[in-house]
Amino acid sequence: AASIPPNWRRTTRWAATRLLPFLLPVIGVGLLLMAYNMLRFGHLLDTGYHFDAGEGFTAAWRTGLWGLLGSPYRSLFWHTPLFAATLVAFPFFGQRHRLEAFIIALLSVVLIGLYSKWWMWWGGFAWGPRFLVPLAPLWVLPLAECMNPPMRQRNLYVRVGRVIIALTALLSFAVQLLAVLVNYVNYEIRLRDIFPTDWNDPLLFGPPAQHLTDWAYSPVLGQLYLLRENLIANSDLAWLWPDGTMRWSVLTTGLILSLGLALLLVHCLRHSAEAAPARKFNYTTISALAFPLVLMGVWVSAVRDNPRYGVAGEGYRAILNEICTHRSPTSGGDAMVTIAPYSNQIPMNWLPTACRGGLPIYGYAQNAMEHVESAQALDQVLQSVDRIWFVTDSLAPNAPENTVERWLAQHAYKAGEQWYADYRLLRYGAPAELAQIPTTPQTAILAQDVGGGQIQFVSQRIPTQTRAGAILPLEWTYRLTAPTQADLHWFVQLLSAQGGVVAQLDIGPDQGYATFPQLPSASEQTERLGLDLPSSLLPGPYRLIAGLYDPAAEDAPRLRTPDGADFVQLMQVQVTAP
Repeated sequence: AASIPPNWRRTTRWAATRLLPFLLPVIGVGLLLMAYNMLRFGHLLDTGYHFDAGEGFTAAWRTGLWGLLGSPYRSLFWHTPLFAATLVAFPFFGQRHRLEAFIIALLSVVLIGLYSKWWMWWGGFAWGPRFLVPLAPLWVLPLAECMNPPMRQRNLYVRVGRVIIALTALLSFAVQLLAVLVNYVNYEIRLRDIFPTDWNDPLLFGPPAQHLTDWAYSPVLGQLYLLRENLIANSDLAWLWPDGTMRWSVLTTGLILSLGLALLLVHCLRHSAEAAPARKFNYTTISALAFPLVLMGVWVSAVRDNPRYGVAGEGYRAILNEICTHRSPTSGGDAMVTIAPYSNQIPMNWLPTACRGGLPIYGYAQNAMEHVESAQALDQVLQSVDRIWFVTDSLAPNAPENTVERWLAQHAYKAGEQWYADYRLLRYGAPAELAQIPTTPQTAILAQDVGGGQIQFVSQRIPTQTRAGAILPLEWTYRLTAPTQADLHWFVQLLSAQGGVVAQLDIGPDQGYATFPQLPSASEQTERLGLDLPSSLLPGPYRLIAGLYDPAAEDAPRLRTPDGADFVQLMQVQVTAP
């Protein structure tokens, strides 16, 4: 039998011991990312980015390259001056470690070149060139060469290099200290006023302070401005909040543990040359691991009262309590959809404890429905749940820029809304309960006593049976047979056998997106509404009625049928136990 050549054996051994351990994690992470893309966006290679307006690798190379390496706004060297020393140390590093130096240089060229072409190479509202963070550990390696004992005894260049490293390290420490003392976002917002930008065009959104003459507007110096103006109001410290609250427990614990870690470091350095028994863990290792965990625990305990994460019983947190108290008892019956991008930290921190068992949450942008895949994803959610809880932040009802609410009005069954400070909670029923319900004729007529307006029902689609605690979806078609100038509202009520109202809804046409004076005559309109039934509702038959009234007129008169009734009897609904 032919023997295996020695060179082949060495190559195989190298691949098994060096290359394979390197590639396996890379392949594993790649597969996980593709699985996430498939689950979240429906395709292995779809990352969720949109390129409709020219986003992508469309920037001028020269602009991005200067921005990442030289501009006062995002330069790597402005935010970490220590890396300037890397350029000095790199030739010495390359002499002793040619392969490593080549790999570092190659990766640097690829990463910097790649993101120099990215349309938003500056990374949006961020501190420093965030896309270049993977280079940080690689760029530190050449600095070790100047600290190598053989290098210390060489020439003047090495000694000068060590001085440069020390100075730039101190300067970098100062920059990073500024970064964590005050909230950099406050200065980013201010830059948008100094350098006006077109907020409607993502390709024109920033970046500011691009020229060397703009050095005074660098975010690095901006931190100094914020610090000088008002440390408390701009604070980003764990123990000092912008409202002036001092968390002494966090500060005291941090100081004590920092002192403890310093003493441990001194102890380790003092005894590093001494022989020690081989142990995986000793008290020094355990303490070094435990101290940060203790500090984190104290901080988490304190931060729960930070108003940035919501105030108990108010606003967003009150909404979470409402949702988790009244959500469907069946698993998978509810989903939460939000347009509150600047408040995402509130549900992320409180939803898991408020809703035992979990609740799926989907965050959208206001204009999300401009993209087909966003509508497809929300439609999948709507088809798989019984109820959608929709939360908005600082958005007016039926705001034209809120494409998600408009989409829900066209596909779901609104059962009510409620304000919680600047937040709004809307409830929608899903169409699943109507899937097998046929459309039946409905010919009732409602007319105004004064004003001449008249509408005629055409058809309706309503389940004959539902359960307590559910949203009863209602759908009917009508036409305006005589125009009106009154801003009429629909009312829908579910009545018990004794005539008492057990559930009701008051809403404008098309879920508030239209008014009756705007509706074209003789054109068919469809209403999609929902009744949120109390979970305490007793099983049995109930009457469902609907009608119109004028909320602006004196005594809010109702429209009447030809026989004088001020409502239309839609049907009888049988309610079962939850």
